[in-house]
Amino acid sequence: MAVDPVFGLNHYNKPKSLSESETVAYNILTLLFGKPGFYPSIPQLGMNISQYLYSFDDTFDTTMVKAILAAQCSDFVPQITDGDFDVIKARYKEQPMIVFKIPTIISNARNELVLGVTMDSYGALQFNFVFNKQQYI
Repeated sequence: MAVDPVFGLNHYNKPKSLSESETVAYNILTLLFGKPGFYPSIPQLGMNISQYLYSFDDTFDTTMVKAILAAQCSDFVPQITDGDFDVIKARYKEQPMIVFKIPTIISNARNELVLGVTMDSYGALQFNFVFNKQQYI
């Protein structure tokens, strides 16, 4: 079980760490929000997802975004079972939104990470995610 530490203390005054599912979600968010080159030793890491929200109606291609994310997940997020996930473009409160439905394996159970990225009325990026449990393997 791979988990990431975070700043702060838990309820027992021990160093706080994310759960395995939170670690997976935040690692994917790092890939989505990071701009290529933000991690110097791996310059291809990052997608800069905001660029797709700003060109949402014009040139946004879900197949291309899916391919780029699948390639990065295969290298950096081992809990992703395969590249068989969906990228959906939608609108939420009249703002562009991208929804990712990504199958994962966490604690020997298949789960589906549903992650949405959108902008508020001021253009600031927002995200939310949830895990849907599917079945044990």
